Amino acid sequence: PSSTPPSPSSSWSFPWSPPPSNWTWPWETSPSGTWVRLLPKTSISPGELVPVTVLGFPLLVIAPPPSTLPNPDSKSLNVYCVSNSCPHLGTPLETGRLSLVDGRTCITCPLHRTVFDLEGEVVGDWCPYPPVLGKISGVMSTRGGRELPVFEVREKGKWLEVRVDSDMEVFCVED
Repeated sequence: PSSTPPSPSSSWSFPWSPPPSNWTWPWETSPSGTWVRLLPKTSISPGELVPVTVLGFPLLVIAPPPSTLPNPDSKSLNVYCVSNSCPHLGTPLETGRLSLVDGRTCITCPLHRTVFDLEGEVVGDWCPYPPVLGKISGVMSTRGGRELPVFEVREKGKWLEVRVDSDMEVFCVED
């Protein structure tokens, strides 16, 4: 048995080949976070809410219908990304209702009817439903604040991408 490694001219090779030169990783790291592919731009239309999981985070991609935009004459596709988990009890927001409130596009939590603008701020009352009980549960079980985590979205080629900060916590219901 020889203790010398095989020479380059021997017949062994790696079990994989390098990716083609035009191939790119589905993420891009920058000092401000990691950009990760969400979905193709053509797979979401105005009025749709699309739940996705990115790096373990439950996210909700939102393309509001023109009727819920402050400037409905805009020709571009407006896309937002928020946590798909209400900060109150972790209720998925994917069945929430989009609306225009005080000139801001908003999503309403389907369980306790808290309204969030797409910048993450509460608009109106915190946990207004059911009457009395909603207010009590809102005081007793806020999981780390009242703001809804919001993620930056960009278009890159044919894709929508989201910037995820590895230090950011997104609240989700534990299994």
